[in-house]
Amino acid sequence: MINGIGNGSKHLLIVGFESADHPLDAWMERALDIVADAGGSVQAYRAQAPGKGQAGDWRQQFIRAPYMRDALIRLGLVAETFETAITWDRFEEFHRGVLETVNRVTREICGRAFVTCRFTHVYPDGPAPYYTVIAPGRRGDQLKQWDQIKLAVMFTSKLLTGQSGRDRKGLHV
Repeated sequence: MINGIGNGSKHLLIVGFESADHPLDAWMERALDIVADAGGSVQAYRAQAPGKGQAGDWRQQFIRAPYMRDALIRLGLVAETFETAITWDRFEEFHRGVLETVNRVTREICGRAFVTCRFTHVYPDGPAPYYTVIAPGRRGDQLKQWDQIKLAVMFTSKLLTGQSGRDRKGLHV
């Protein structure tokens, strides 16, 4: 919804394969079967030119996202994104922990927040969840609020995954 793709009542899954040396029809058919078996609706499969259809709309919004983030920040909001990777067997606990932490911290720091999660990629052993946080900022304190949210998320990720990470400033958690 925030990216302008759809009305928020459904999730969009873009499935694609690429190869320069062998056909991919069987892989695509199997992927579409899995989507249908999981309760998803499949649009008629057809290869599309780059930049066309829902995948093209999604791509355009993805490219525009940093500009949207900058506009939100200019409006006084705190906006951040973070991505990680986790195995499927640990995803539910991880996701729940991240959402609990982000919602608790943003409530304490900002009063409330809008938090989204999407998978940028999925693999047989796990997804790469990508979270977006948008919260009201206090004039003059937005950077401090951003730092507090970012540190809480990084600390939670470290606890839940056992991995350490670095933020844009090179801060090691």
